Amino acid sequence: MAINQESEPDSPGSRNRTLFVITGSLSSLANRFANPQLILPWVYSLIGGPLFLIGFFAPSLRMGALAAQLTVVPSLLARPIKKWIYVIAALVSAAVMLLIAAAILSGDIVLVSVVFFAGTLLLGAASGISGLSSQVVVAKSLLRVQIGRVLSIQASIAGALTLLVMSVLIPLFPDSDAGSQRTILIVMSAVCWLGAALCFALVRESPSEIKTGTSVWSQTLAGWQLLKTNLWFRRFFFTRAMFLSVGLAMPFYAILASSQFPKSADTLSLIVLATGVTSALSAPVWSRLLARRPDHVMIWAGVIAALAGVVALFHPAVVGAPHPIAYMLVFALLELAVQGVTQSSRTYLAVMTPEADRPTYLAICNALLGVIAVIAGGLTGLLAHSSHISAALSFIIVMSLLASLSVLRLIPPKMD
Repeated sequence: MAINQESEPDSPGSRNRTLFVITGSLSSLANRFANPQLILPWVYSLIGGPLFLIGFFAPSLRMGALAAQLTVVPSLLARPIKKWIYVIAALVSAAVMLLIAAAILSGDIVLVSVVFFAGTLLLGAASGISGLSSQVVVAKSLLRVQIGRVLSIQASIAGALTLLVMSVLIPLFPDSDAGSQRTILIVMSAVCWLGAALCFALVRESPSEIKTGTSVWSQTLAGWQLLKTNLWFRRFFFTRAMFLSVGLAMPFYAILASSQFPKSADTLSLIVLATGVTSALSAPVWSRLLARRPDHVMIWAGVIAALAGVVALFHPAVVGAPHPIAYMLVFALLELAVQGVTQSSRTYLAVMTPEADRPTYLAICNALLGVIAVIAGGLTGLLAHSSHISAALSFIIVMSLLASLSVLRLIPPKMD
């Protein structure tokens, strides 16, 4: 049962909405400061780590998330209060960020390499756990029409804070001091995760029905049965799998950009600024549409992601050479698309799933998406390695457009 959600400012529902907004903003800010698919690979390259290992960042994150989501569901179902699982995951993320920062300062390349890749596995696990647990707690604590708006506001605040912080850091730590700038961002990411853990711990969560005797295997089988017997869920999963083309795209764009602007902290900082501004604008862009038709948000997100790829591939032919401003636009469009896919898919699942089975729905969806993401990411990376990065990006563009088309088959959610 959902908790009291009265509209008065001092009601539990109002308090929880505020805490969810703050928690989500801080976690989004933490991911922006030390994005494992953009910032960490760039920093790793900057400090001289073996470049052939960079391609393993995204699969490491996905494998960590997959393992964690398969094992955390029984714990979620066996606890009447589920928020503490998120708190632990956020604290683990903070600890990993501090460990990575310490490894960078040590200057030992072997140590840095080990810590970076062990860290990505842990970050993937923590991300999978925090994402799953937060979805469960938010879905049981807010009205359906509030969920999409809360997610949009989180992204907007995180974007505004990113813009503010980067506007200060760029002049304080210019391109010549790139290592210091990136290390500070990683430490700030740890601080944000600590704040997110504290805020989520303050959420007033109503007890859920306890389910005992569950196991990873039984939950996997139960989730598989849901996938086979529910038409809306099967169609959604197929569509969401196609939208992995949007979620997996950023490392490939980062590789293209870093190859054209090697070791440029200014270019990367401008990209972070662009994604921050986009996140700040994502609330007015997506919020109202999320409250009415989250499936329509998915359609637009796929089209925008494809447009980002077109700009990345063809702007040098138009302007004569790769330009940082063009890449600001590329990553801004991609960020808007990622926010749209993430917020709309979470909103759609939260609205369509019954509370009692929601952890199982979320777990099997995330787990299977994790498996597909590892395979898809590996195949796309192989395509980029064996031919050219432009071939991989062309494939991503086509898949993004096909994903938008597949949304037309989804069963529209009831948002009232």
